[in-house]
This record gives sequence, structure tokens and C-alpha cells, in this order.
Amino acid sequence: MKVAILGATSHIAKGLISNFMKKESYDLFLYARNTQKISAFMDSLGFSDFKSIYEFDKFGKEDFDTVINCVGNGTPKGVEAAGKSYIFTAEKFDNMAIEKIGLRSGRRYINFSSGAVYGKYFSEPVNQDSVNQIKVNFLGDDDFYSIAKLNSEMKHRILSHLPIIDIRVFSYFSRYIDLNSGFLMSDIVKCIINNEVLQTSAMDIERDYSISEELFRLVECCLISQELNTALDVKTIKPVSKSEILSCFKDKYGLKYSYSDTFPTINPTGCKSAYYSMYSSADSVGFKPKLSSIEGLIKETAEILNSI
Repeated sequence: MKVAILGATSHIAKGLISNFMKKESYDLFLYARNTQKISAFMDSLGFSDFKSIYEFDKFGKEDFDTVINCVGNGTPKGVEAAGKSYIFTAEKFDNMAIEKIGLRSGRRYINFSSGAVYGKYFSEPVNQDSVNQIKVNFLGDDDFYSIAKLNSEMKHRILSHLPIIDIRVFSYFSRYIDLNSGFLMSDIVKCIINNEVLQTSAMDIERDYSISEELFRLVECCLISQELNTALDVKTIKPVSKSEILSCFKDKYGLKYSYSDTFPTINPTGCKSAYYSMYSSADSVGFKPKLSSIEGLIKETAEILNSI
């Protein structure tokens, strides 16, 4: 199967690429603004002779069966920096992918969406009947990311004759994370490595962290499923609270941390105390998670620490 990946330098894309390259049944075509970064990453995986690396303007000139869209500012700092312009970036690459799959029967489109499609209010986990509440007369900077994702998914559902699957990621962590990305887990691992004290808000939160091998299994389920036009929420066996993570990583890795009511946090898409889903939509493609959030976090953190 020939698979094109847009945004191949992103965190999620790196995890997918590393798993795809373990199997001989796939041919990858990787697209990004900075092709040198992809080449360096492939070198790190032991594939220094990998040649199918292209800039975005070459997309569509190679034949493929599936396009996976990983383009986006998937970090708190990235989303904050992009601001309102993110909605235009998302639209550009989404249209690019849709145009190419529409030109040939049998092509599939897997788009990485976000739990933010449900909005910015997450005082409790979402479910099948959850509603995105947008104050249309008072749109703020923390609305635009959600609107971009909702706009994209709405367009995909209108194109019901095309096989398009949106994969909604809520929280994601892997060995390929940028430790300066501004996520809670990147800060935790960085503090463990540098033997520093993690400063964090006293407010507890709940997250559902998927990891690369689980996300790849879900993608494979999408690739072999019947042609669907739908959206899937990513889930693990069990979400985890921040307090559980801190306690576990203190015991396992010697993490030092302190709470502060005044500690500044980056929440460019809204404050989310319970950011995960109870909607088991991924059942429709035969996906069943094998790990809980904390099991995935421990597994990937061990990979990072062992590589130092």
C-alpha cells in the first residue's frame, strides 16, 4: 500500500512513520516544508537511504492509495503562536488532500483532527451527544483552533461519497516529543532528565494519553476497514489524572514537583479539566486499546530516558 503523509515532521507523524517503516507492506511518501528535518529523522531511524521525501508543492505527483494529514500546530506553544491564522493553514492542506483523493477512485483520506472539535469547555468528558458551545458574538483566540477542526470535519461529512476518516486525538505522548513543546509530559520528562523541580498548577486535570503504537494500530484498522466517512475518538483503556502521573513518576523516576496557584499555564484552546472522550466510535473499525494512559506514558518515558 502506498501511503502519503502530509506534515511528516510533526510529532504524530514521526510516531506513525517509525511504525510504518517496520512493515514491508507499505511504501511511504513524506511531505513537509522542511525536507531536511525529515531526512534527519529517517537517518535516526536507520533509513539513511530513504528517498521519498518531498516539499508540499510536489504533493500529488506521486501515486498513492491513502493520504494521511498530520499538518498542524499540535503543541500549546505552536497553537498560541499561530493564533487566528491556523484556520487558514488547516483549510489549505485539507483542500489539497481532498482534491487528490477525489481524482481517483479507491483513495482514502485519514485526517488527524482533535478533541478540540468539541469546543473549549471540558469540565467533564465528552460523549456521543456532546455539543460544541460557541459564543458567536464573542469569539476569542481560544475559539479558532476548535472552529478550524469543526469546519474541516463538517466539510468531510458533506463529502459523504468520499472515504474520509477524522481521527480525534485528545492527548498524545511519544518518545519523539519535543521536550520544549510546552506540554505537561514534556515538562515532566525534561525535569527528570535535568534533575529540576517541576512547577505546576495546583488544579488537578484528567487526560487520556495515546502513544504511537496504539495510534498506528488505529490507523491500520482504518486502512483495512470498509470505506467509511466518519470521525473516531481516540481512547485508551483508562484516562489518568495529573496527580496520578506526578505520584507515579515521583516513585518511578524520582520526579520532584511543587504546586503553585499562580503558576502560568498555556491554554490556547481553552481550560480543560477533563479532556477525554467516553464515545467508543473507534469500535466501528475494529479498534480496541491495549494500554491505559499511565502504561503508555511509562513505556514512552522509558524509551526517552534509555536513549540518553
